[in-house]
Formats: sequence, structure tokens, C-alpha cells
Amino acid sequence: MFVVPPILHFRIMEQTQKKLTVPEIILAILFGAMITIAGLGVFFRYILNSSLTWSIELLRVLFTWATFVGAVVALKDNAHIRIDLLIDKAPPTIRHILEIINHLLVLAFSITIVVLGFQLVRRTGNMVIPALWSLPINYLYYSALPVTFILGVYYAAQKLREGIKRQANLKGDKV
Repeated sequence: MFVVPPILHFRIMEQTQKKLTVPEIILAILFGAMITIAGLGVFFRYILNSSLTWSIELLRVLFTWATFVGAVVALKDNAHIRIDLLIDKAPPTIRHILEIINHLLVLAFSITIVVLGFQLVRRTGNMVIPALWSLPINYLYYSALPVTFILGVYYAAQKLREGIKRQANLKGDKV
């Protein structure tokens, strides 16, 4: 019998007690839909010997959206990979300044992706996906970039504001 160690049990309970944000709920719905559609695809192909022509393409669309929504959730939770060897050895003031620069770069990148993403959606307006009832590709795939990175801009600006407040508190000033 498998017994969950107490510390792991506490962490699992801590994660399940937190309120889910809108991107996390959307991500859960996307994963649920992907599992359901994949299961239907397998059932129709191997049990009924009649494959669904749209299932794979729809899974690609949902996976694309899940990737970008997941990136926004990781941004919100500071879960992206980063190398912090130098940051950890720096004095607190320098560390906070480097974090502010990092948040500024993430914010600039997110704004750039929003602008370029809208341009991509506009330029690909006449392309369709035949397997998905000839729906436009720009709204299914490419709109994931600007839509999700708008949330990325929000979370990056929030992190930047928090970093500036922390830096001000470190200096003894009040913002």
C-alpha cells in the first residue's frame, strides 16, 4: 500500500486549498477537453473502426492554447526556468534591481508579442483549416498569441510594480 509522506500530503493539501485564477481554470478546461477528444478519437478509431477526421486537428488547436495559457500561469507563479546563480550571490539592493530589470524585459517581450500577434492574426485572415469545417486558422491558432500575452502583460506589470515597491521599501522609502 502506498502511503503519502506527511510533508508531501501537506503540500498537496496546500495546493488544493488555494483559489484558482481564471487562467488556471481555462487551463484545466483545455486539458479536460484534450483528454476527452483524445479518448473519443481512440474509441472511434479502434472500437468503431471509423476515425474522426477533426479530432487530431482540434487537439492541436487545444494544445496550442494550453501551451500559451500555461506560459501565462507560469509567469504569474514565477515558475519559468531561470538561472539565478549570480542573483543569489548579489547584495539585496543589486538583486532587487536585477529583478526589476528582468520584469521590465518580460513586460517589453509580452507587449511585443501582443503587437506582433495581432499583426499575424490580421495577415492570416484568409487561411482556413479544412479538417475543422474550414474555420479560419487565424482565430483558432494564431489568436492564442495576443490573447494570452495580454494576460502576460498584466502579470508582468504586476510583478514589476511589486519589485519597485520592494526596492523602495529596501531603501526605506514609502511608495
